[in-house]
Amino acid sequence: MKQKTIGLVCALAVLLAGSTEGQNAGGSKPATDGTNGGLSPNVEAALKIVRSSDKKILNGDMDGALADYNQAIAIDPDCAPAYIARANIRDAEGDTDGALADCDQAIAIKPGIAISYTERGNIKRRAGDMAGAIRDYDKSIAIKPKYAFAFTGRGAAKKATGDQKGAAADYDEAIALDSTNYLAYMERGNFEKESGRYDAALADYNLAMTLNPKGFIVYIYIGRGGVKDAKGDVNGAMADFNQAIALKPKIAIGYDERGVLKKQNGDIDGAIEDYQKGIALSPKSPFGYDYRANAYVVMRNSTAALADYRKCCEVSQADQDYPHIYIYLIRARTGEMEAAGKELGAYIAARKRIMPGDFIGNIAGYLLGSITEAELFSAAGYPDSTELKGETCKAWYFSGMKRLLGGDKKGAAEYFQKCVATQQKTFAEYQMAESELKALGE
Repeated sequence: MKQKTIGLVCALAVLLAGSTEGQNAGGSKPATDGTNGGLSPNVEAALKIVRSSDKKILNGDMDGALADYNQAIAIDPDCAPAYIARANIRDAEGDTDGALADCDQAIAIKPGIAISYTERGNIKRRAGDMAGAIRDYDKSIAIKPKYAFAFTGRGAAKKATGDQKGAAADYDEAIALDSTNYLAYMERGNFEKESGRYDAALADYNLAMTLNPKGFIVYIYIGRGGVKDAKGDVNGAMADFNQAIALKPKIAIGYDERGVLKKQNGDIDGAIEDYQKGIALSPKSPFGYDYRANAYVVMRNSTAALADYRKCCEVSQADQDYPHIYIYLIRARTGEMEAAGKELGAYIAARKRIMPGDFIGNIAGYLLGSITEAELFSAAGYPDSTELKGETCKAWYFSGMKRLLGGDKKGAAEYFQKCVATQQKTFAEYQMAESELKALGE
């Protein structure tokens, strides 16, 4: 979920970095009296509200920004930029369907605007519709062949489909088109990080830091902190998260990411304190609830964990996959296995958006008995993949949990040990496996 947070922030920054085509794409007919540069007073007023909302976004005031965009649309129902901006806020709050509807409306108003297709592609990508996202990025590039942000988004979508060469080519093209595009450096840095090339990732984030991203620099600190964390530089990561919070103390993501780092290093109480701060600042975001639930699992507080996973599902359409897996495990180990299985099975069957490879579907299928352990590990890329260690870590953990639920404590401990041996310390399953081993006396 962490990468989705950064990805969403990047999408918002596309709007703030600002395509003049998007900012000036009011849909109403221009006035004929020659005033306001040919724009009617309503169009000009709506666009002014959209342009002025950037400070609220950068300060984490999503509710305030949403109110501004609603006001702009009320003033000018054909203000395409307001719909695109509101789409990102809706997506941030888990309303994927509402976000896509807003993008569709913006495109209906002004079908020849590249940023509208790019933003719809970003939302589809975060929802797992990679094919749809790539089609939208292609449309954006067809309209504006040198639009760097479209190449950045398409690179991320290609990465998610396993097209590593295509992803790298798109990131490189984005940077070639606009060497000041700090978002492209960030996305390429994330790509390098997930491929285990931490020095290259750190170099890209450091470059992004030098490009004067103004208010967005706080998110570069957060992203770079994640790279340092993955590289094992705990002190450096903590310093970056602390700096992000010092710069923007009202942005939830800073507390969320610092909480994750604290949890990884055994400070569970400090982590929960940070998650609670993040939730207070952004109660409609699923991330704080998800992270806090993971911490409660490590603390073996099943009641609190279950409540937070359910809250995560309540506030977000798009971020329910892993929470539903964990809800199943909590219910199954507290004597509700049959009901838990029915709930998980119903959720998996009803999903509208499925990520490439559907690893979540494989995890659920294994837990519910429809695929074998060997098939789960094959889906995780084990033992061949050198770039899917996170999936292997998850496979060992969930296999261990299934053995534990079946009463095989010895086998469960063996699998939890193999999960920990992957050294994927940034994954929740790694920390949960450690907790299980401690409870088993290992």
